[in-house]
Amino acid sequence: MSVAESGRRGYIFSDRTEELERHQAAVQEMKAELNQLQQLRNLDRSQQQRIEQLNELAVQRMDLFKQSIALYQRDRSTATMQTQNSITDYSVQLREQIQTLLVEIKKCRKSAATKLA
Repeated sequence: MSVAESGRRGYIFSDRTEELERHQAAVQEMKAELNQLQQLRNLDRSQQQRIEQLNELAVQRMDLFKQSIALYQRDRSTATMQTQNSITDYSVQLREQIQTLLVEIKKCRKSAATKLA
């Protein structure tokens, strides 16, 4: 998640294609990890809800990444930097929500594993 964000910003601020490629690789990895989470079995209802929320937030964040890159590729003027900053601010808010959900999911998984032991 952080690598995708960093790659996006690196591309926008440096115009380096390697940064865009790093971003794209990180997004693909995020998608694979989300898919793995959705395939988990033996989840209770609250865990399923958290994973659904996580997926929704991650999709929103990836959509922001796409918007940001498309905007940069269309218009590289300094005037659009305010929009880029707003996108980054919202992306950071989403990241914080995602991190909170990940902590909750991990706690529930550990708790469930402890009960099974």
